[in-house]
Amino acid sequence: MAEYDPKVSPWKLNEKDFPSTSGMIEQMKFLLGYAVLAPSSHNTQPWKFALRDGGVIDVFTDLNGWLRVADPDQRELNLSIGCAIENLLIAARHFGFDPKVKYLPDANDSDYIASIELKKSGFDDSNDNSRQFKAITERHTNHKNYELRSIEPGVLQFLENNCSEPGISLYLTINAVFRQKFDDLIVRSDAVTYSNPEYREELAYWIGKGVFGTPWLISQIGRLAMAYLNFGDMVVRGDEAALMSAPVIGVISTTTNSRINQIRAGQVFERVYLCATSLGIGVRPMSQICQVAEHRQELAGLLPAEGNTPLQPFLLGFAEPAKEHTPRKSVDEVMHSMIYL
Repeated sequence: MAEYDPKVSPWKLNEKDFPSTSGMIEQMKFLLGYAVLAPSSHNTQPWKFALRDGGVIDVFTDLNGWLRVADPDQRELNLSIGCAIENLLIAARHFGFDPKVKYLPDANDSDYIASIELKKSGFDDSNDNSRQFKAITERHTNHKNYELRSIEPGVLQFLENNCSEPGISLYLTINAVFRQKFDDLIVRSDAVTYSNPEYREELAYWIGKGVFGTPWLISQIGRLAMAYLNFGDMVVRGDEAALMSAPVIGVISTTTNSRINQIRAGQVFERVYLCATSLGIGVRPMSQICQVAEHRQELAGLLPAEGNTPLQPFLLGFAEPAKEHTPRKSVDEVMHSMIYL
């Protein structure tokens, strides 16, 4: 068996390898291979899974992946887990299951995020779900500046139609006034976050762990530099360049800022990622605005959905694809100790 390479092996899933003649546990474990490819803040991969006889997958928080400084209210953690759940649901439907999700099933266990029951659907995969499924192994977070190409209004309408949920709003805009105000919020948010030594220390820790896929020595140099130097001005310049080149700004917001809605917003965000990927469009999260409470409130005031809480700002545009994927833990590494309950 080939040695596991976290930047290559997990992304080489082949649907033809689905163990259709094996038991339910093996089939569910195969589906988890798609769940672990989800994006997460700083690539911390804050999820664990348990498999139960009878076709149930339990989803848990892995608090080792919680960014306590950048994300004290666990907004980004819940969004990240929502992304993983969405991948899991899309993969389940692709292989003929009809998944049913129960959120926060145990009020006494705050780490128990969801239980997903799988039953055979008897239906073929839909075209939309099939496109999203194919995009799971192709998706990247794109940090490059965007090409001078606009996104057609029909494409934006397609994204809105495929990524809508009750209580969750997807706002996509090319408005110049909104862009100017959004840019100001990005600049001020970067200044606040990077001026905080604890924030830089936390980011340095994850850089040192190699979660961004950089070689070990470069990771260690980057870790030390991030911990002891303020890169705020450089980050601002990079973020502004990306923003100014991006043809579309997006914001996902919710009517109520509940934990369940944060998880569901993560599912919507992953759907945006996958639909965009299927169209050759890059996505870049711009989470820093929501990491500063007063700036998040300012962003809320710019949205057409009055009273909504913004949870995930992002950029959309055509850009040169990333040349390689970021590392992922293996499925065995994200199995909860209570497997086979």
